[in-house]
Amino acid sequence: MTGPRMAVLHLSTGHVVAAMTIGRRVPTVADVTGGEHIVVRIPGGRVVRVPAELLTGLAAPVREDVLARPTDFLVTNATPNWRGKLTAWVNLPSKPGSEALSIWDGGAEPVFAWQSLDNTGKLPPGHPAGTTHRLVAVAGERLMYKKP
Repeated sequence: MTGPRMAVLHLSTGHVVAAMTIGRRVPTVADVTGGEHIVVRIPGGRVVRVPAELLTGLAAPVREDVLARPTDFLVTNATPNWRGKLTAWVNLPSKPGSEALSIWDGGAEPVFAWQSLDNTGKLPPGHPAGTTHRLVAVAGERLMYKKP
């Protein structure tokens, strides 16, 4: 028998958004989300609903730190690795032209889109109608959030 395991849900950028202990059966993304979304708590008492279609699941040995703070981790080579804390977005420290996954919430439904950073490494301004805050995921960077 192997040791205790956990299921990890992550974005295509590798950013972990949820982790839970599991038994022998590894739940699918649909099992965990009901085919809808997972709720990610961000500072300030807000949440961002991440649509199920953006998530991938994997099973890994249990790590208490990942279970306690999943958004502090990034999946690389199917293994959760430490990346740093969820941070407020002021200026994205990314290379111009990098692709960012933005997930907006605060409205009736979450909205997501891939956006290219401009030549200064910043996201284009604006947000979808009815949304107030978002998660920003750039491969290799910390998962960031933008307050309203």
